[in-house]
Amino acid sequence: MRQEMELAMKMLEKDVCEKQDALVSLRQQLDDLRALKHELAFKLQSSDLGVKQKSELNSRLEEKTNQMAATIKQLEQRLRQAERGRQSAELDNRLFKQDFGDKINSLQLEVEALTRQRTQLELELKQEKEKKSQNRAAPGKVTQKPEPRMDGKHRIQEDSVTLKKPLEEGPGLLTHPAEEQGQPSGSEKAQVCQLCREDESLTKNTCKHCRGTFCNACMTNELPLPSSIKPELVCNPCHEQLIKQYSTSPS
Repeated sequence: MRQEMELAMKMLEKDVCEKQDALVSLRQQLDDLRALKHELAFKLQSSDLGVKQKSELNSRLEEKTNQMAATIKQLEQRLRQAERGRQSAELDNRLFKQDFGDKINSLQLEVEALTRQRTQLELELKQEKEKKSQNRAAPGKVTQKPEPRMDGKHRIQEDSVTLKKPLEEGPGLLTHPAEEQGQPSGSEKAQVCQLCREDESLTKNTCKHCRGTFCNACMTNELPLPSSIKPELVCNPCHEQLIKQYSTSPS
């Protein structure tokens, strides 16, 4: 009960304060109205002076209006220029994103293709190593199962991987591959490709650089040689070696 009375007293005090503030405000407004009344009475008494002051005020307002109109016109021009700049920037940004988006997509496709190609080459290299290991384990046994055929692109890249070390040791290894196979006969040397050594590659393409005999899949490139003006057909290992020499030699 006591708390309710205290709360009621506080509310009454607050209400009294608000009423007093309102009363002060009303008194102030009343004073303002009285002052305004006196001012209007004075202006009515001096109507000529009031008309002159109003004319001057209208002139100043018209001048300010003209200044504001000129300022608004300038702002509108700047706004149009900014809008054109914004549209141009949006167009450039859209073209930039489109161009780089196409390039990113193209690079992603190339990366995926190279990843698949690398996986395929690693698998083929693993199979080739397993086959060579089996051949070394049974040197007297002749394998009748033909090797899987590969397209020219995969064969070229596998040749560059498997024959990189012999090429670094010297091109003379390509001219005498028969020494590692126990000196085969002249007919076998002329018929079987010295690179892939497949029984089905019975061709007689001669490399113009190392003078070795290779099949069509192992000779797919032409390069100008010092001994000739026109491009000559060379084997894939010689092509890789010559490209490295040409790229490192001074122009």
